[in-house]
Amino acid sequence: MPADDFERCIADGYRLCDLSTAEIEGLVKKTRAVNNLMSPFKLDKKDNSFCVARVFFTKPMDDMDLRLLQKAFDEVAARLPVKLRIEKKVEEMHKERALQRHEALKQEAPDTGIKPEDWDYGTAANNDYAKGAE
Repeated sequence: MPADDFERCIADGYRLCDLSTAEIEGLVKKTRAVNNLMSPFKLDKKDNSFCVARVFFTKPMDDMDLRLLQKAFDEVAARLPVKLRIEKKVEEMHKERALQRHEALKQEAPDTGIKPEDWDYGTAANNDYAKGAE
């Protein structure tokens, strides 16, 4: 409790035991050191870090948005001492959607599979590949 508030309570004859929880929390917040930016945040013991931000999409996101968000996170994390991560359930959903799209594409065009025997590796590599096939 700040000293001024304590002195005022005593001078007014106010009993400290009559303070409500909200009043106590307000007084405690007044005593936080403003030079410590991390003081309002709780330490996440699992990650040994402080969560100071959240990300909100203002419109429905698509796969490209998620990929761009991850690239932006990687760029920021490379420049600042932060760890940015996308929720696991979102990553899992993204992977599942990619597998579904891949399977759908395979069904739509079954003859377009990867065929290394049709690849052109360049003259020297093609000769080596032909020798290895013999």
